[in-house]
Amino acid sequence: MSGVIEIDLTPFSGQAKREPLERRTGSAVRRRSKAAGGEKGTTITWTQRRLRLDAFDRIARERRQPGRRWGAAGTFSRHDREILAQLLALAARHRGQVFPTIQEIAHRVGCTVRSVVNGLKRLKAAGFVEWDRRYVETGKQGLRGPQVEQTSNFYYLPLPTAAATLIEAWRRARAPRETEAQEHERQAQEERARAWKAADDRQAWLSKLKPGSPFHRAEELAERGHSGRGQGKGPADTT
Repeated sequence: MSGVIEIDLTPFSGQAKREPLERRTGSAVRRRSKAAGGEKGTTITWTQRRLRLDAFDRIARERRQPGRRWGAAGTFSRHDREILAQLLALAARHRGQVFPTIQEIAHRVGCTVRSVVNGLKRLKAAGFVEWDRRYVETGKQGLRGPQVEQTSNFYYLPLPTAAATLIEAWRRARAPRETEAQEHERQAQEERARAWKAADDRQAWLSKLKPGSPFHRAEELAERGHSGRGQGKGPADTT
C-alpha cells in the first residue's frame, strides 16, 4: 500500500440534487419574496379614493411642464392614473386586500403589460404604491422542502406627503365636492325631522279635541275626503 488517498476534486455539477421533472414548477421565485397570506393592506373609503385621485391629478399637472409630453422623464403617463384608480378601487371594495396580477391590471386599464410595469415603477417612485413579492406552496414536496412558485404581488397604497398636504388643505377649506354630499344629506335629515314633528304635533292636537266638536268633525271630514279621493269619490260622497 502506498498510503495515498485519492480524492475526487471534480466540481459538483448539481445534477444529482435536481428535482424530478414531475416535481418542477417551471416558475422561478424572485428574491425577497414572502409567503402569501396574512398581509394587512391599506383600508380606504370611496371618498378617500376620490381625494387621492384629485391629489394625484394636481401633482401630475405640476410635474408636467408646458410642451412636455405625458410619460416623459419626471412625469406620469396617461395610464398611470388609471392604474392607481384601479388599485384604490380594489382597496375600497375589498378592505385593503389588493393583489391582482399584472395581466389583470392591464386588462382593467386597457393597456399592455409593459405599460403597467413602467407605470407601477413611476407610482412607487412618487410614493403612491408599494408592494411585496409573494410565493405560494404548490402542495408538492421537493428535495429541500415544500415546492413554491411565484404568485401575484400584494399592493399597499400609502399616502405621499405632497398628496396628504393637498388633501388636508382641501379639508380645511371644505372641499366643494365633499361638502356638497354632506349638505344634501343634512338637508334630507332635516326634512325628515320636520315631517315627523308635524305628524306628531297633529296627532297630539287631535287627541285633545272633544268628540263631536266642530273641529273634530272637520278633521274627520278632511280625513274621509282624503281617503275618498284615493278611491275615486268626491268630497260630497263622504257625508
